[in-house]
Amino acid sequence: MFGIRILNVEIYYILSWFFVYSFLGWAFESVYVSILEGHLVNRGFITGPFCTIYGCGGVAIYMILKDFQDNLFYLYVLGLAVATLIEYITAVIMEGMFRTRWWDYSDQKFNFQGRICLSSSLVWGFFAILIVRVIQPIVMYIVNLYPVHEGTIGLTIVIIIFAIDFTFSAIGAARLAGRLDRMHDAMSDLYASAMDTRIGSGISTIKDKVNAVVSYSLNETPLSTVKSGIGTVKGGLGTVKGGIDSGLEKLSEMIAGAEFGDKTEAAKQKIKDTYVKYINMIKQSDFIQDRFIDAYPHMKSMVKDRQEQLGRIKESINSRRKKKK
Repeated sequence: MFGIRILNVEIYYILSWFFVYSFLGWAFESVYVSILEGHLVNRGFITGPFCTIYGCGGVAIYMILKDFQDNLFYLYVLGLAVATLIEYITAVIMEGMFRTRWWDYSDQKFNFQGRICLSSSLVWGFFAILIVRVIQPIVMYIVNLYPVHEGTIGLTIVIIIFAIDFTFSAIGAARLAGRLDRMHDAMSDLYASAMDTRIGSGISTIKDKVNAVVSYSLNETPLSTVKSGIGTVKGGLGTVKGGIDSGLEKLSEMIAGAEFGDKTEAAKQKIKDTYVKYINMIKQSDFIQDRFIDAYPHMKSMVKDRQEQLGRIKESINSRRKKKK
């Protein structure tokens, strides 16, 4: 199988180059984002030390443009086009599969659908020149350091591990999308349960108050100073640790004395049960899901109403990180 040729290059070399480019891309991205975020970040879709988009991009650019390596103009223009196309296609596929946007250029000038933008594409053109003229010879040198026979064995092992890692990562991304859906449904139920009470006069007011309670449950906040649009909670209770129990205490303050018709206690209990369910979903510990959110700090939900839920998970992750310190 490794002897099959594509564009007169054996698959063995294409796959080997792919993993070298993926590793180099992972190293670059992880160091860069770690510096920006102020803590170690394992960048990339899979857990292992590979950024697949760099592997695909590096190999594709070289394979397509290797015959133009002596012409800088063609290298730049065609490299810009190829890299931009790969970035766009990758964004469309990942958004379609997981309903989540992993990068977003919406705040950049001359962007298209937030998936690609002119400034990044211009940089990709220079990267194409760098890949074909500088990086590819280094990648070839690395791959040629070991005999083909041993390389084939190693490549086979890496492919198997990569496939397993990719599968688990895809499952984790799908679970994250499902988790956001369930959180959105739970929050909608919480809003709906409060609609007929004296908690607020409108849905926006109710949302503000419920969101204040949820935010309180994720942070270490003096209960006596928490404000949620229903006045300052008093009683000199001092500092209360965040968590479900403390959040319920605040929630009880919010719904105390609210009128629910002839099913007051049942309605109050429903609000509390829904709230506990929602907070539990926020705090579910899943390594792969948390790694995605940590690795892509600007990740956005494609469903507008779920963006708030994604923010809750990020807040929970940051809160856990602070407590560990």
